Formats: sequence, C-alpha cells, structure tokens
Amino acid sequence: MQTRRFSALTPVLAGISAALLIQASAMAEPAPVPPGPAAEAPAPKAPRPGHPDGKWHRPHPGRAAHQYNAAMVVPGFGPLSQQFVETLSLTSAQKTKLDEAVSADKARRQARRAEMQAHFKAIQAQLEQGKLDPHAAAKVMAERRAADAKADEAVTQKWIAVWDALDAAQHKKIVEQMSARAKRMAERHQARTAS
Repeated sequence: MQTRRFSALTPVLAGISAALLIQASAMAEPAPVPPGPAAEAPAPKAPRPGHPDGKWHRPHPGRAAHQYNAAMVVPGFGPLSQQFVETLSLTSAQKTKLDEAVSADKARRQARRAEMQAHFKAIQAQLEQGKLDPHAAAKVMAERRAADAKADEAVTQKWIAVWDALDAAQHKKIVEQMSARAKRMAERHQARTAS
C-alpha cells in the first residue's frame, strides 16, 4: 500500500488556493440590480460635529486628548476643561495670565512638532545616503531633551503664575474638582483590577 507524503508547504498552498478563490468571487461582477427605490445610492453621512471631513482624528498616542485642549493646567495634577474654568469666574487679570499660559503651551507644542519633523527628515536623509551616525544622533537627542526641559519649565512657570493669581475660593473649587476626579479614577482602577 502506498501512502501520500505531505510536505510542509501543503497547508500553505491550500491556504493560498482558498484565498485566491475568495478573492476571485469577491471581484466577480455583481448581478445587475433593477432600477427602483432599492437601487438608489444611500445618502452620504453628515460630517461629525467639529470634524469638517467627518473623520475621527485620534490624539497623539500616550497622551490624553483633553491635555492638548485644556483650558487650564494645574502643574503636577492635570488639565481642567473649559466648562469648569468658566465656573471659576476669572477676573480680567486672571484671564490675561491664563491666555498667556495657554498661548505659551501651544507655542511650545508647535515648536516641538516642527523640531521633530526636522529631525525625522534628517534621519531620512541619512538613510537615503546609506549613512548612520548613532553617536551624533545620541548627542542631538540629549541636546533636544535639555532644550525641551527648559521650555517645559518656562511653560510650567506660566501655569504656576495662573495658580498664584487665583483666590482662595477658586483654589478650593479646583481642589474639589481634582479630588472628585481622583476618586473616580480610583474607582475605575479598583473595578478593573477586581475583575
């Protein structure tokens, strides 16, 4: 009695054959649909509010989306929403300091983005030339981290100036908001770790 010998490629070839059959049936011309109300194309969806092209733009990985759109940041504790900041009833002097901090934070992020784009272009140019210089790259990274730390500290000082301009009642309101947020986060963490 003669037995068949299967090679290691037999399952692979079977999978490729199945994929080709599925693709061929998917690419086959569909049957014509008679004209009528069912043949009309569905109406396009309206764009999402706040998104002109209707697409959902995900935030930068590793960062909370609300951090970028924060109306106010308490250094070391996190962002506050525009809706909450409106409840603080800021004076004009406080609003001025807040606007300065927000614009400084935005300018720092834009400068960092432009710097990273230039860095990636430089890396791409090195790769196209077939050259890699890890020593120079490490030096550039260290210099960039030092410059980023200085820029971050300058922005943090702006946010601290906003905090110092607030009165005791506003401080109390922010502390209550942060406490409620911390409690909610602890409850979520507890629920995730319990299951």
